[in-house]
Amino acid sequence: VLGQLMTILGAHRISIAQVIQAAGAGRSTDEDAITPLDTPPVWVVVLTHEAREGDVRAALAEIDALAVVREPARVIRIAG
Repeated sequence: VLGQLMTILGAHRISIAQVIQAAGAGRSTDEDAITPLDTPPVWVVVLTHEAREGDVRAALAEIDALAVVREPARVIRIAG
């Protein structure tokens, strides 16, 4: 899943500064879990370098459309 996110961001010329994923994330306690949708949800935080608004919005639309995404992405703009 992280690979999908990074591919989309890269395709929209969005450079990654940092990625945070909860420890132990994505590990299912269900032995029958075989797909990402069978695993517990995980929060992923992506901090980017400065990017154009249109590129960010386009990337988020693609990310939100992924089958493995359970909630819409949220953006917190950090002015620097």
